Amino acid sequence: PASQMIDHIIVVIDAQLYPWIKNKFTRYLTEVQNRFSVEFSLVTVNGLQSRNPIAPADLREILQDEYSVNGTVGALFIGQIPYALWDQGVGNNSGQLSVFYEDLDGAFEDTNGDGLYDYHIFGSHEGPEIWVCWMRPPMFGQVFFMNRFLEKTHRYYTGELVTTRKAFVACHEDYDNNFYGPIG
Repeated sequence: PASQMIDHIIVVIDAQLYPWIKNKFTRYLTEVQNRFSVEFSLVTVNGLQSRNPIAPADLREILQDEYSVNGTVGALFIGQIPYALWDQGVGNNSGQLSVFYEDLDGAFEDTNGDGLYDYHIFGSHEGPEIWVCWMRPPMFGQVFFMNRFLEKTHRYYTGELVTTRKAFVACHEDYDNNFYGPIG
């Protein structure tokens, strides 16, 4: 229907990877748009393998602008997109910090100057403003693996590939080490 909302999604793609997957990736975006009420904005950035990769803070600013201007609901990261790092300082809670790109009005600090964020508070809107999906193939062979994934997805969308009823669930712990995962 005409009143149906169209979700805006920003696609952030590694500039070194994009030329090698452009045809299959463009087909993928078209197939997704044919099935779901979405529109995409495509932004290329320097990934981790470039001489001058985009800083996570600069990428966050791009996401904040997209959210503010277009009402973006999500971000799709393709390739070796740089990520912020987190270290809670208690237990073994450290690693990539996806919420850095999701909580666009929150504040993140590196209180001890070690290059890892260790303090976060939500902004006026508690919780994340957008979702982030990472399509991150292995660093070596990323062109091969992305094209293989995109071809497999195309075969699924065209009915050439029928999946079995299997699933993979990724679980994580929150800042206080409370486990979140499947129930039952």
